Amino acid sequence: MNIVVIAGNLGEKPELRETQTGRKVCNLRVPTNRRWLDKDNVQQEATDWINITVWDKQAIACADNLDTGRWVNVEARLRERDRKVGEETVRVLEVVAKSVQFGPKGTAQPTQPSGPTVDTDSIPPVE
Repeated sequence: MNIVVIAGNLGEKPELRETQTGRKVCNLRVPTNRRWLDKDNVQQEATDWINITVWDKQAIACADNLDTGRWVNVEARLRERDRKVGEETVRVLEVVAKSVQFGPKGTAQPTQPSGPTVDTDSIPPVE
């Protein structure tokens, strides 16, 4: 199965663009925080930014209705593709939205959070 679920508050206003073929595409950025204890037993914290690509009608809805800080719940899939970086072609992993649920307007998070709560204190960072 290729399913990814990302829930959180948007870190930036969604960016809507149009491809050369006329398709609408919107980019969402959701920050995720992680905590761990280092080798000296001192708690560390870092933020990872997840870039999400949303297509077509859903992209327009995201651009029209979402703003920085608004809560979203995204069900997505991972996709590998080639991307040109300067003279080089590199393989990148993308998060492509299948569905995007919006939290209530004016709120940064849902009134009833869904999904499991994970204690990340014992999970070391992936570098």
